This record gives sequence, C-alpha cells and structure tokens, in this order.
Amino acid sequence: MDTTPIVARLTVIANSVNALLEMQELTHDEFVHDWIIRTSVERNFQVAIQAALDIGSIILAASRVQTPGEY
Repeated sequence: MDTTPIVARLTVIANSVNALLEMQELTHDEFVHDWIIRTSVERNFQVAIQAALDIGSIILAASRVQTPGEY
C-alpha cells in the first residue's frame, strides 16, 4: 500500500492541531467576541477531522473490506 496519501493527511492533521494549539493561548473573551478566530478554530477542527476520515477510507479501500449488506 502506498502510504503517501496517509502521510499527507497526517501532515494536514499536524498543521491543524498546531494552529489550534496557538489559539489555545487566547482568552475566553477574545475567543467569544472574535468571529474570525471562532471560525478559524471550527475550520481547523473540520480539516483535521476530515483528514482522519480520509485516512480511514484509504485504509479500508486498501484492505478491500466488503461493504456489509445490512447494518
């Protein structure tokens, strides 16, 4: 299995987490009253979560797991 796409997504996750860690220094008031900061935090969470989901999809596709007929 080519791990390049997984490594790329892990890099995306690391970058998003680093951005979130920088924003952790903000005060509650700065966070609550600054729409740009709030949306930036939301977007970094979204990007990191999507990258994690992508990794799962890549692994499942490589393992050729059958889709269940029923859930």
